Amino acid sequence: MAGEAAAWLGIDLGTSGCRVIAADADGSVLATATRPLRSDHPRPGWHEQDPRSWRQAIAGACQDVVAALDGISVHSLALCATSGTMLLVGADGEAVTPALMYDDARAAGSRRTTDIVAAWAQCAERNAYQVQPTWALPKLGWLLDNVEAAASSRVCLVADYIAWWLTGDRVAVDTSHALKAGFDLVAQAWPVDAF
Repeated sequence: MAGEAAAWLGIDLGTSGCRVIAADADGSVLATATRPLRSDHPRPGWHEQDPRSWRQAIAGACQDVVAALDGISVHSLALCATSGTMLLVGADGEAVTPALMYDDARAAGSRRTTDIVAAWAQCAERNAYQVQPTWALPKLGWLLDNVEAAASSRVCLVADYIAWWLTGDRVAVDTSHALKAGFDLVAQAWPVDAF
């Protein structure tokens, strides 16, 4: 690729919209595009989004950016998304549930959330943070208790879901997106012995 112009894409999937940027090897911005996203609040304390809307927003913004690159090839991309937002998917990677957003509080006060906080106690001391009811791990507990398909589904954080869609295969979660799913940052491992 020496001497050939190349671009690197950055995709930022936030609560209110998707932003895509293309930059060259020196970090100069070549193109940008955005698409809005809409949230639903079906009950007090609930905050959902349709995961299909993420794919539509990303596809549209990426098409705009690539068109503006005027033939410059895309070398690679980076993806950033809201931490703590999660959903359930089938074996094919298609959404089984709406996405429960980072601030969805439906798991607050549940027995399972209390159990998760207690199980995380040792990790909490080591990491200096407590599991919160809005985090992905308690929301997973809520889904297991309230959604029949949960037992036969897979958990995806936003970045997992989008990476699977973009690549056509499951992609390992990165630690920054996995933090609110119960990843132990100090031990750099999933605390399977705690649960």
